[in-house]
This record gives sequence, C-alpha cells and structure tokens, in this order.
Amino acid sequence: GSLRAAAQLNFQIRQQLETATNRSDHLAAELRNMRQRIAQSDRRREKSANKADALRLKARNERERKREDDEASRRRNQPR
Repeated sequence: GSLRAAAQLNFQIRQQLETATNRSDHLAAELRNMRQRIAQSDRRREKSANKADALRLKARNERERKREDDEASRRRNQPR
C-alpha cells in the first residue's frame, strides 16, 4: 500500500513538474513575441518621427525659399 501511495505521489509530482515546464515554455514564447512587437512598434514610431521631422524641415525650407523669393522680387520692383 505504501509503495502504491508513493508511486501515485511521484506520478502527481511528475505531472505538476510537466505542467510547470509547459507553462514556463509558453510564457517564454509569449515574452519573445511581446518583445518582438515592442521592437517593431519602436521602429515604426522612430520611422514616423523621422518622416515627420523631414516633412517639417521641407516645409520650413519651402517657407524660407518663398520668403527669399518674395524679398528679391520686392527689391527688383522698387523704383530707384
């Protein structure tokens, strides 16, 4: 009887260990996936920020160029 009880206890312990191992593996895979998604999100955010910076710079350059053109045009049209 005691051997049967010990065998049953060992079986339960092995099952719990297997369950814990499977859960650990699953959580590790989930953690990897989350890290990948975070990295992708960071890359998208950085790319978007760079694009926004480039668009702002382009708009600023366009405004500056237009202002310079307007000033040059006014200088040419002024009577001497």
